[in-house]
Amino acid sequence: MAKPYSKEQQLYKAGTPEAKDLLNRSFGRNREIRPKKADSLLSKAQRVFNKWIRKRDEGKPCINCGKYRTLQAGHLYPTSTHSWLRFDEENTNGECKQCNYYNSQSHQAGYRPNLEGKIGRPRMAALDKKAALKVTIHDTRSLYTEIIKRYGG
Repeated sequence: MAKPYSKEQQLYKAGTPEAKDLLNRSFGRNREIRPKKADSLLSKAQRVFNKWIRKRDEGKPCINCGKYRTLQAGHLYPTSTHSWLRFDEENTNGECKQCNYYNSQSHQAGYRPNLEGKIGRPRMAALDKKAALKVTIHDTRSLYTEIIKRYGG
């Protein structure tokens, strides 16, 4: 025999706003106010840019190990320490999951020389100069919107 619904649950199912508000507060959340993380502009811009990188490098080997595997968007200079290079096309290249996540110690050993072979020494030097800068991006909202427009189609 099924357990009967409580009065609050019955009101919630009926769509009563007071009951919904009561339940949301009792569980420590208010779904109408708090946006989902996946809906943020940064998340969307990152998804769109990574998809563009994977499509650009489709059919090419991993920039680090040279094996033909399913590629992700891997960064030479990590976004955790070089956030201003997050959407840099030369800093971001097709990299297999094994190299992107599990090969962090020898990451630059394969990535750097292969990237230099791909883009050339002058552009590699320019990327290194960009990486040496400490850049603060103030208008992130317009940057992320521009990234979405540029790489999303």
